[in-house]
Amino acid sequence: MNRLFKLLLAILLLFVGIGAYAQCPENIGFEDGSLKNWQIYAGQESTGISVPVTEVSEPQGSRVVIMRASDKLIDPYGHFPTTSPNGSGYAVRLGDDQTRGMIDRLTYTFTVPASGQYGLIVNYAAVLQNPNHTDSEQPRFKINAYNVTDNKELDCPAFNFTATNSNAFKLSDIETTTTGAGGNVDVTSIYYRDWTTTTINLIGYAGKTIRLIFNNNDCTKGGHFGYAYFDINEQCSSPVTGNTYCEGQSFLTLRGPRGFTGYKWYTKNDMNTVLDTTQVLKLSPAPPAGAEYALVIDAIDGLGCRDTLYTTIFKSPATFTFKVKQPVFYICEGGTFNLTTPDITAGSSTGLLPFEYYTDPVTEAYLRDPDKLTKPGIYYIKATNDEGCSNTLPVELKYFDPPATVTTNPAPVQYPKSINLSTTFQHDVGYTYTYYKDAKATQLVDDPDHVVATGKYYIKVITGNGCQKIVSVNVTVLPPPPYIISGPTAFTPNSDGINDLFNITIDGFVDFTTVSIYTRSGQFLFKANKQAMSWDGSFNGKPMPPGTYYWLFEGVDQYYHTKVNKGGYVSIIK
Repeated sequence: MNRLFKLLLAILLLFVGIGAYAQCPENIGFEDGSLKNWQIYAGQESTGISVPVTEVSEPQGSRVVIMRASDKLIDPYGHFPTTSPNGSGYAVRLGDDQTRGMIDRLTYTFTVPASGQYGLIVNYAAVLQNPNHTDSEQPRFKINAYNVTDNKELDCPAFNFTATNSNAFKLSDIETTTTGAGGNVDVTSIYYRDWTTTTINLIGYAGKTIRLIFNNNDCTKGGHFGYAYFDINEQCSSPVTGNTYCEGQSFLTLRGPRGFTGYKWYTKNDMNTVLDTTQVLKLSPAPPAGAEYALVIDAIDGLGCRDTLYTTIFKSPATFTFKVKQPVFYICEGGTFNLTTPDITAGSSTGLLPFEYYTDPVTEAYLRDPDKLTKPGIYYIKATNDEGCSNTLPVELKYFDPPATVTTNPAPVQYPKSINLSTTFQHDVGYTYTYYKDAKATQLVDDPDHVVATGKYYIKVITGNGCQKIVSVNVTVLPPPPYIISGPTAFTPNSDGINDLFNITIDGFVDFTTVSIYTRSGQFLFKANKQAMSWDGSFNGKPMPPGTYYWLFEGVDQYYHTKVNKGGYVSIIK
């Protein structure tokens, strides 16, 4: 969720009187891309004793760095993104992986406004070496909040992380190796914590000045490092979202903040009856406006506190429509797909806030590159209007895989019947199909609508966006019955109109090429290159005497495409 979206939504909802989103302190989530309004402190470990930190005007080298989501960087030890999955554009890294015995601190001081519900969602991740020092000497990351007005620390959050005091850390697949005095080799394990969420509930602190303190230090001996990332959501009301529905919506989905181990939903006036124990509470039909719900959340042991969040249901008279064009889209193997194309959500209400894209509709884990998807899967688009009404719909992405369209090979036919390749599968609108004799699709089928030869043929399918696939289909054309080539054994060329001519008869599927006539001694007398041509028993215009003559037929088998030779004799009778 970018800063413009969050601020616009907060302002609009406050304007219509919903009271769901309170204005956050300026740049508390680094969405200016800077450390504006944050105080920077630095210090140096000295002989195992931490000296006080001193406020500085600028970050010390690489010790405090603004991380940009657009850079898409991955932490080298934990292999997680260096910006929070809350969808914001920026986070900060406190400390680095250099062993210089440094202490780094960032603080933010603000006054809680007089609103009914006010709180912060803090997202953080950490990378810490474990040199097996004593606990007080270990690299560490600390978070706490301080009530400046009353000069006392808030009970939650109050985190003090080292690699040895939390079972929530995981062992990195990377170790560091150093060689000390005397050639001793020191192999140090590195532990990390992926992005985790906690809350700072400031209900009841209206008018109080609060200071957030984030502290990171290397080991006190100066030889081992620790660093952390953190970000704060720029939505400072109850972290429960989805409490608004619009005209025409029959359901409502309340959503708690991500990253907690336990969720229990209640109606505010009945804290004994648990409605659900997941991150989301689906309400259908939607409850009436003014209904109040409570969510009790439990953090991972050692990583947060139990908290109770409240929300009030609001119904807006605005209309809200959200739809996706189709549930399944196809991607070319090796290609990309743009989930942000406006055509995908055509037919939705106009004036919606920028869509959000997720890999999980429950935790709302952000999809970082919705315009450059390269893998199949189910992705989710969330639409929200300026009244706070929202809905999330799935879109499934599959590799283009047309073999499923050729369900069965066609039934065998007997020659001269043929098979039409274009009828062997279900056509898809907008696709083009071409037919080939070979698997590499280089030899076109001459007449794909009338295939008369048994074999494997190939169909090349091309989608409207250029995806290609070649699929095969097996064709069986059974041979026809055996052919018969015959001629009369005798004829009487006496011009009486009866049996005056000699012709070959073809019974079967054979193409006529020639018929030649010879004497018994082999003398050539006549040749026909068309079946309609007949021999009248003459040679050079002169009638041949009675006797026996021989004929030789040449043709081509239409099914096997082989030569056919057939001979016989015929007698002239006068």
